[in-house]
Amino acid sequence: MRARDQGTEERRMSVPHRGGRPLGSGDRPGAWAPRAGGTAAETAQEEGYMVQDIVMPKLGLTMSEGTLARWIVPKGEPYKKGDPLFEAVTDKISFTVEAATDGTIIEIVVNEGETVPVGAVVARAEVVGEGLVGPGRAGSGSVPTTGPSPGAEQHAPEGPGRAVDTESHQQGPATPATAEAEIVRASPAAKKLAREHNIDLAKVPGTGPGGRVVEGDVRAFLDRMLAAAADVIAQATGARGAEEAHAGQTEVAPPSGKAVTYTPIARISAERTSKSFRTAPHFYISMDVDATALSAFREKAFGDACSDETGQPFRPSINDIIIKAVAMALTEHPYANASAADDGITVYEEINVGVAVATDQGLVVPVVHGADRKTLLEIARETRRLASRARAGQLEPRDVSGGTFTVSNLGMFGVDELCAVINPPQAAILGVGAVRQVPVVKEGTVVPGMVMRLTLSADHRVLDGASAAKFLGRVRGILESLQPGGTGGVLG
Repeated sequence: MRARDQGTEERRMSVPHRGGRPLGSGDRPGAWAPRAGGTAAETAQEEGYMVQDIVMPKLGLTMSEGTLARWIVPKGEPYKKGDPLFEAVTDKISFTVEAATDGTIIEIVVNEGETVPVGAVVARAEVVGEGLVGPGRAGSGSVPTTGPSPGAEQHAPEGPGRAVDTESHQQGPATPATAEAEIVRASPAAKKLAREHNIDLAKVPGTGPGGRVVEGDVRAFLDRMLAAAADVIAQATGARGAEEAHAGQTEVAPPSGKAVTYTPIARISAERTSKSFRTAPHFYISMDVDATALSAFREKAFGDACSDETGQPFRPSINDIIIKAVAMALTEHPYANASAADDGITVYEEINVGVAVATDQGLVVPVVHGADRKTLLEIARETRRLASRARAGQLEPRDVSGGTFTVSNLGMFGVDELCAVINPPQAAILGVGAVRQVPVVKEGTVVPGMVMRLTLSADHRVLDGASAAKFLGRVRGILESLQPGGTGGVLG
């Protein structure tokens, strides 16, 4: 058990309420404040209130941490059951955490912009009645604007709508001093980085909440170690003397600039792409697709019979057709629908194709679930819905979870070729370029043609060059075999 949890358990106990009844709003008008010289929890305990922890909820099996984006209810302000308490961001979506009971926040543990692991205490509250908090409440009829969908519950057995009783996780008697001496509180990323570089976490000063060691602390400690080593080497090789010889030269000032803080979504995207490049050995293969049949198919198929969920007419995009072709090819080449791990390869049974969408807050990748089982029209309606929700910041956890392959299309920006970064933990991503008019040779004659370049970025731990080429060739074959007069043909 973590030291913070142990301290919390000792402070958080239920004592009789004043007058033998639960406290009401009339008992303590105005903002709550601890007594002088005591903590909020100690004051609440002495005066007979129940203090409970507000934690970072777990929304899915892959969620390990969340960023607290904004406190909606400040410290000391009473709130009612169902009121939004704070906004958090994780896995490229934002969600609102609601109160499961009436209460008042008496201590802010995690400040805005800080990232903490799932289950970490973000605040403490003096509450009336039982219950903790989570995003939304099952059966309440109150669903947050960007909270989880009902289907997300199956992906998050410890997630939204469940009160987490931290007392049930107690492992045995231990004093706070003993727990503090034996355990160094650190984030999973910090622990992993420390193991990779043989760093003793006990020597790393923590700057996270409550002195917790975060990944940045380990990197800073590692930088200091490397700098010290470089200084020793410089002295031994005489490099120090060379620096002194040039000391009289005029130094050039570094260029001025303005620091721009990452948005929560952009920060997560930066971390994921950096991790992908560090861990997955990328390789790339490209093929030109004769897009004549593709373009004609899109123009002539379906006519004006297509309409979205709002009744507005539309025509499936080239990207929708590519998504369907990719899903069909994945059924024949399952290793492109897989991921690598330390102990082997996971080949996914479902085919869920992610679609990269640019928003004002950063890049997000909503997922078309069961793309191989959907018709082209169903995929087209789904991508329109997901793109609209993404740009409005209303994606739900299920919308961005469970992806097994990703398509990223920059053709609409006039980009001819895209070598994309693999979306971890997937094994591949398809970059799509623009359809462009070029001269082509057919039966020995140069004629006008339409060409689109597809580039597959693949993880060499899962796919080799031949298997990647066969998969990409199958995608090309499907796109080049479309019949302009059909209503879907091989695409369904």
